[in-house]
Amino acid sequence: MDQELQKERYELVTGRIREIAKEESVPARYQEYFQKTALFLEKVDETLQKKQQGLLDAESEGEAKKRNKEFYQDILGKKL
Repeated sequence: MDQELQKERYELVTGRIREIAKEESVPARYQEYFQKTALFLEKVDETLQKKQQGLLDAESEGEAKKRNKEFYQDILGKKL
């Protein structure tokens, strides 16, 4: 798959993920799961964008630790 097609598909996917985070059309019992998962994937995308821009290398150790905790807070059972 060429890079232009990959980029287009990636943009479509990330756009859909952002929509899912705000969507309320799913049954109430599934809403929290879809919203949390979409927000997590948004954070993954945000981190990827920072990495591609070289911004992660400039982060302090404290900032990196905070981001890492945010990724694992759901399994650690703690809110930051």
